[in-house]
This record gives sequence, C-alpha cells and structure tokens, in this order.
Amino acid sequence: MRRKVYILALTFLLAAAGGCFFEPRVAELPAGQQIVYLNQSLPENVWENIQTSLRFTDASGYDSQIAEEFIYEPDSATESMAPGYDWTNWNRLRELAFINDLYNNVNSIEANLRFEIIDTEWAGSRAELRYTYKVDVTGSDGSVVTYMAEVVVEFIIEGAEWVLTRWYDVQQESETEGGSLNPTLGSLRAAFALSGGG
Repeated sequence: MRRKVYILALTFLLAAAGGCFFEPRVAELPAGQQIVYLNQSLPENVWENIQTSLRFTDASGYDSQIAEEFIYEPDSATESMAPGYDWTNWNRLRELAFINDLYNNVNSIEANLRFEIIDTEWAGSRAELRYTYKVDVTGSDGSVVTYMAEVVVEFIIEGAEWVLTRWYDVQQESETEGGSLNPTLGSLRAAFALSGGG
C-alpha cells in the first residue's frame, strides 16, 4: 500500500513540475533537425509515432513503438507472393530487421497511416484500431510505389506505455473507386522474407 501511495505522489509531483509525462519525445537528426515523437499515453499516439518513423526513416523510433509480443499477419496477396513462408513466426525481431532493411534501402517515404479512419474499439488495456493507410516509397533508383491497404492494428499497455502488438493487413485498397489495387506494405515484407532477411 505504501508503494502505491509513493508512486501516486511521485506521479503528481512530476506532473506538477511541468507535465513531463505528456511531453513529446525528441530524437536528433544529423543535420540538426528534430524528430518529435508523441508520448505513448494513447494507442493513437503510437500509430502517429510509427507514421513519423516512416517519414523520417528512423528505425530507433519504430523500435520503441513495438511490443515484445508482436505479430504481423499478411493479406492474401502477400501470402501468395511467398507461398509456404511461415508468417506465424513474424515477430518483433523480424519486424525490426525488416524495418531497418527498408529504411537503409529507400530514398524517402511519405506516409499517411490515417488516410481513412474506419473503426476504434477499446477494452481496458487493449485497443483495436482500423484504418486505411497510404504510403509512397521512393526507391534508391528514384521509382515511386504506392502501398495502400485496410489495416487492423492492436495495441496493449506494456509497462506504462501503449505499444503495437498486432498488425493485420486486411486487404489491398485503391486510391480511386474502381481503380487498380495497390500492394500492401506486406508485399515489402514478403520481398524481405524471400531475400533471406526474414
């Protein structure tokens, strides 16, 4: 009981001293630019931070948003790209290896992970959000590919912060009604897996 009172008292003191629990976290860029990450007090903030990581190709920022028990589930088109690949073992280590490889092999990424907000479900320390994302990746050769999908993302509280525990690409999406379907980000994961990285 005394420990709980101490933690509560410390929380109020720190909050009163400047609201530091709610301050954005800042990462430095080599050119002096700053990458601002939101406090992980909400699952939406974690999703925003993942978007920021993509835009700045900052792997350390991505790392801190991912749960220890993380899984990625591909859409059917991605599964067909890598038949027989064991997606059930795509865990945190594989996700971080993939993101490091991606960031090291592209020129830039433009990400809108909230292209469309579909649904939000909360249940205590777990949240499930559903979006359509749109991500433009400029490769090292200057070519641009647009990745677009409906995605279900699940978040849990780990320690005192929200983190992403499940990424499920439901299906490919098109920018225009009746237009051709764009690949999901899963297709990049499949390419990584087939190259021996996954």
